[in-house]
Amino acid sequence: MNETNTEPADSVCRLKENIGLLGHLADFAIVSDSSFVVLTDNNAYLYNAEGEQLRTLGLQGRGKGEYIRPSLVFVTPGHIYLWCSMFLKMLVFDRNGAFVSEYTGFEKAVKKFAVKDDRYVYLYGVGEEDGGGFKEVVQVYDMNERKITDKFSGRGGANEVMFAYANSAGLCVDGGRMLYAHPAELKIYERRPEAEEAVYSVNDPAFGVKSVSDHREVTSAGSQEWMKFLFRSSVVKGVYADRGKIYLCAEIGEFEFDDHLHGMDAGGRKTKIYVFENDMTPVKTVTYDRLPLSVVKIYEGFVYCMDLGAFLAQTENVQSYTLKRMKI
Repeated sequence: MNETNTEPADSVCRLKENIGLLGHLADFAIVSDSSFVVLTDNNAYLYNAEGEQLRTLGLQGRGKGEYIRPSLVFVTPGHIYLWCSMFLKMLVFDRNGAFVSEYTGFEKAVKKFAVKDDRYVYLYGVGEEDGGGFKEVVQVYDMNERKITDKFSGRGGANEVMFAYANSAGLCVDGGRMLYAHPAELKIYERRPEAEEAVYSVNDPAFGVKSVSDHREVTSAGSQEWMKFLFRSSVVKGVYADRGKIYLCAEIGEFEFDDHLHGMDAGGRKTKIYVFENDMTPVKTVTYDRLPLSVVKIYEGFVYCMDLGAFLAQTENVQSYTLKRMKI
């Protein structure tokens, strides 16, 4: 069943800057009905539902419990996990934002990560292939042993180019299984202990990725050709497990622009969410106008996103983030 959501998103709150200034949005996560975490540039903040900053998570720096360039955040029932892309380390906080510990020994840059049982960390990143090129790599890090204990590779081709797309790919943990998705494939891969990997494909003609046999065909052509490739391709943005269902989120359609990437028009770009039962039986597909800033999270049956807009403050237009949500 296909649905199109034309209703405007509900505004949850406008993000205030009562403790520190916000910069470029990197990631966010819903902690509970009353709090959420926002990462921007070099800062991490815990917010309440009214949009007030409650505290910073950790500090900027190079020491223990400190970070530069926090890029990803993941929440479990017990903790908040923050990924520092500069130092390839993971910091752990309690759900009130107090520092608990940090972990190092990670090998690769990470695009998505998820934590199971507050012990096992699943990381989706990229690794080098023998003879050149890159491939997606999923690694498993044991927090008790403080080291990588398992790894396996993904696919190549267009995925190597799409890896550069902000907030692309997907990874989540659901009970005893790990689910992941590559940026350029409308598929969910399922891995369970001591079981063969299962693959669930979605047939949607609207999802299209420009073909490329070697990522160097695009990357060596210069940044403009690279950007044109990305803006003309659909991309997977995330995989989520929520309230007994599985969600695959993607952007479809093309951006419109001239040969110099001027006059960008996102009117043809849409956000599409494919909904599955826990056993991966398809339920429905919901299409939205492209959600702003492309960072999307699913929590308690709602899709959340951040919108950067202007509001009037003391007769001046000031840009500010607003947390918004829509029913799936």
